[in-house]
Amino acid sequence: MQAGSVRKVAWLPWTVCLILATALALVHAGPALSLQQASDDATADVTLTWTPTPPESISPTATPDPSITPTETPEESLTPEETATATATPDGTWTVTPTPEATTDPDATPTEEPPTATPTPDLSATLTATLDPSISPSPTEEPTITPTETPTPTATPRSAALPLVWRQVRRLLNGGLESGEFVPGWQIGGNLPAAVVRSERHSGVFAARLGNPNFDSAGGCPTGSASIGQVIDVPATLRSTLHFWYCIYSYDTIDFDYFAVTITRGDSGETRSVWLDGRTDWSPQLWSSGWQHGTVSLDAYSGQAVTVRFYNVLSNEDGWYNTWTLLDDVSVNMP
Repeated sequence: MQAGSVRKVAWLPWTVCLILATALALVHAGPALSLQQASDDATADVTLTWTPTPPESISPTATPDPSITPTETPEESLTPEETATATATPDGTWTVTPTPEATTDPDATPTEEPPTATPTPDLSATLTATLDPSISPSPTEEPTITPTETPTPTATPRSAALPLVWRQVRRLLNGGLESGEFVPGWQIGGNLPAAVVRSERHSGVFAARLGNPNFDSAGGCPTGSASIGQVIDVPATLRSTLHFWYCIYSYDTIDFDYFAVTITRGDSGETRSVWLDGRTDWSPQLWSSGWQHGTVSLDAYSGQAVTVRFYNVLSNEDGWYNTWTLLDDVSVNMP
């Protein structure tokens, strides 16, 4: 056996013992150790690899407080230990340099503070009122109620809405016949002639003549009438009076021939004779009344439409004795 081989055999047991001792120490500390031999050469390095086993996570257990909501405490993170390396020197000495393992400080203060319990107010408190005997309650006076008379509503008169009939108010027209004819206004009626004349008049230039002075009084006179008339509206709020002027010429008495005025109501058609005049005594000479002023009140016809008509009448059937009448200045006056 060579000298080098003897030396290897001589320090090999010591090396093994040292490794075993180191391994036992490391096993007692918790890590696992593995040994690798690179070669049979005495000068070769022997590498020891140490792999620590991470300890189990430790979770602190908190005692539950009924008034505090438990909060989960985060686990502490452990840093894995570094690998320790054992190196053999030429003189047979092994040097093992382990990396310090991470330690957990049980007295370490957690980063998050436990939640602070908020006291819940007790709403079941009872209020107790204490009466002060020195205070006497004052009686409450009842208000005096004075009856108020309810006014009786008074009906306010209101005007009734009546339908309006728009028409022109008809007034008496062309009363003096100064137009030289019967229009406007007058309507001719009867079977005897009527004309506007200049020969005789009460005023102005013209007058109306009812009848014909040329009839033969010795049996040549027809019976009948000549008339002119107008429709007028009698005012409802004012007193009205019909005025007219007339002149009668006659050979006969009023029993047979005469001048008359009638008014016919527009609503009922009733006709009334409001004026009558003529000769009262007979003679063979012609009789004239001269110009007479006639007036008729229209109060009985207030607010109505009426027809005013003037007549000259011949009623002697034997045809004897003629009569005619002049008419002028007809009007309706309102005081």
